Amino acid sequence: MASLLRRALPLTRMSPATSALRQLRLSSHSIQVNNDNFDETIAEATKPVLVYFTASWCGPCRMLKPILEKAVDARNGDVVLAKIDVDEQQELSARFQVASVPQVFAVKEGEIVDQFIGAQPLDKVNSFLDKIVKA
Repeated sequence: MASLLRRALPLTRMSPATSALRQLRLSSHSIQVNNDNFDETIAEATKPVLVYFTASWCGPCRMLKPILEKAVDARNGDVVLAKIDVDEQQELSARFQVASVPQVFAVKEGEIVDQFIGAQPLDKVNSFLDKIVKA
């Protein structure tokens, strides 16, 4: 999985003043990510990032979104949720080879460490996050 991130994401360091975590905050621990701020967001992350590929027309995505937000917010900043609309950000979707939504990648220290596809119940998302945050 790590090699996919290296192919998908040429990590470059940006100055802290340009940190993407100040970009379009959706909630206290969620950000909207686009092609312009994606590399910067992941490179600057000092904590795990859930990269959530979604689409406005996707029913399972609409079901998963509040579950992810609740699980991430419950961790009080230990993980960040980066949301990407596959229709608006087709280049990012192609870089990650996203063929189905919703798809969630866990990125830690610049490496993909886990992923899942499809809507999941809250207990499964919490277990997924527990592994990522504690690892």
